[in-house]
Amino acid sequence: MIDDIALLEYFHRGLIPGPEESEEAFLKRTLQAKPLAHLEWNEVSSPFKIDWVPISYSNHQIAWWEGAATWISTDQLPSIQLRKIFQKGSFLGYSRSEVLSHEAIHAARVRFEEPHFEEILAYSTAPQAWKRFFGPLFSRTWEPLVLMLSVVLGIFWPLIPVLLIGLSLGWLCYRQWIFKKCCRKFSLTFVLCLTDKEMKKFAWMSEKEIQAYLEKGLTPLFRLRQILFNGNVLRRR
Repeated sequence: MIDDIALLEYFHRGLIPGPEESEEAFLKRTLQAKPLAHLEWNEVSSPFKIDWVPISYSNHQIAWWEGAATWISTDQLPSIQLRKIFQKGSFLGYSRSEVLSHEAIHAARVRFEEPHFEEILAYSTAPQAWKRFFGPLFSRTWEPLVLMLSVVLGIFWPLIPVLLIGLSLGWLCYRQWIFKKCCRKFSLTFVLCLTDKEMKKFAWMSEKEIQAYLEKGLTPLFRLRQILFNGNVLRRR
């Protein structure tokens, strides 16, 4: 069984067990996460000290509006692809360190299939408030394409893009509201371990109710201990 000290060490390296990941699978993943010589990680400000995620520079398979992408291997290990421009400069107002801080959240939560708050968590590392709020407008890669299509259709039916933008902003405001409610109770390190369902639940529950919920054993034992340990030690004051 993984002890609390080991769990905390794994967490600080950006290795978080997924909500459905077995202890055996998690341990196998930690053993595969070998330190790499990527100096770019030294310039990153994030809750983690990631040294095991490979970084490459290429524009292949990245949409024109995307600065980077996190890919997942068959071994469930992430790798980060940055646009070539980041070798020398910035892209659309985003620096390399800012983008890596963002992608580090995705890499740490590689075993989470939780689309509602994933981008909100990743954009929480952005230095500007407007980026932290509006950056997660799209939570899935295909959503910008739908918006572009609606703008084209708006030439013939003007209400379509207006309604779509209104719905998108409303959904963003709701998710940000839930996220802020959680962050007022707990540190970001605690929230990073949560699923979409748990975040929505915890936003309305007291700390005692949250503790009781977790003690019911609704999550794998090792993940439960991870959440409780970080929640107890790193709780927001």
